[in-house]
Amino acid sequence: MRVSVKHIYISFIFILGLSFSTESQGQRSKEFIYGKVTTKSNEQYIGFIRWGKEEFLWHDVFNSAKLTNKRVHSNKNKPSSLWDNFDWNLSSIWEDKYRQTSHLFSCLFGDIKSLYPRSSEKVDLELKNGTVIKLEGGSNDVGTTLRVYDFELGLVKIKWNKISKVEFSDAPDTNETNFGQPLYGRVKTYRKGSFEGYIKWDLDERTTEDILDGDDGDQQVAFKNIKSITKDGEGVSVILHSGRQVYLKGSNDVNSQNRGIAIYQSGVGNIQVNWKEFKHLELMENDEPGLDYKSFGNPVGLKAEIKTYDDHVYSGLMVYDVDEKWEIEFIDGYDDKVEYQIPLRFIKRIVPKNKTYSQLYLRNGEVLLLGDGQDVSYKNDGVLLFVKANKEPKLIEWEDIVEIKIK
Repeated sequence: MRVSVKHIYISFIFILGLSFSTESQGQRSKEFIYGKVTTKSNEQYIGFIRWGKEEFLWHDVFNSAKLTNKRVHSNKNKPSSLWDNFDWNLSSIWEDKYRQTSHLFSCLFGDIKSLYPRSSEKVDLELKNGTVIKLEGGSNDVGTTLRVYDFELGLVKIKWNKISKVEFSDAPDTNETNFGQPLYGRVKTYRKGSFEGYIKWDLDERTTEDILDGDDGDQQVAFKNIKSITKDGEGVSVILHSGRQVYLKGSNDVNSQNRGIAIYQSGVGNIQVNWKEFKHLELMENDEPGLDYKSFGNPVGLKAEIKTYDDHVYSGLMVYDVDEKWEIEFIDGYDDKVEYQIPLRFIKRIVPKNKTYSQLYLRNGEVLLLGDGQDVSYKNDGVLLFVKANKEPKLIEWEDIVEIKIK
């Protein structure tokens, strides 16, 4: 049997392609949340973790509410941030003195070192730099059931009240994640253009194995079979990869009860499109692997330069809105019916424009005009600035600020 050079070349390319595909899939597994869950009975489960039926990627957001203003710095022997020499026992004093409103806490899962549930509503969250933040409720991220894909035991569901601690770590290279692939695509809106990134449909479905429901669950379509979704009257028109078209209605996945479509973009953060603003979603392949656990460094303090209307310029460590002191924390704001949730690490400058809106200049060059939220309007409690490590901070009222430069 004679084998042509052409056939040998094609076979070589095919095998090489399989090799690259396998390597790519192994790299993709590292973007999934991974770690060890220890129960109160001292049983341990190690593997990929899905938070309830939602979060499963390192860039997904953990949400809760700050229970107390006190912070515990447990990593004294390994300085890791600009706040290392700060006496955290003083924080509850000045936060209680200056804060006017309660505050939520949000960060990406990749910024968390470990979690310690204290009750059905309370949890201690330890950042990668050793800082512990006490949280209570605020979202379904606290009190939920964890799904751990243990490599030896398979899927294990662990109720929140059974958990002693969750320790996060970098995932191994493997093709066995049991999640399917993250949804990735481009969302078109009516007035705000298009956004491309990782997709969370109805703030819930986010993998190719998740289901799009219609007619109160009587119609179910796996996202892995969907090419596009277009809002159409009281429902949606769905185009499958086969070319078949299906019309779905009658469930909160596909009608006005939909909570919105969220898009995660690197360098920006989370962008949430209100259902009224949503027009069309095109799902597509994403060849680039997402962020792995090692991509998230130790959180550091915010160093800033602030210019005020009386022409003074102040520099020092900043506590934004008398609350956010780490670059991993978020600024929230709205552009009409599109909500942004942006980590402070992505922001270069903040310029208050009026009582309601502020201009945000991102490090990737994007400029946003956001309003309505506490972080970007007159509702902001102001900025605390610690100059030369003074214990007593300087409070700069929001209405006095011309510009904030984050260094």
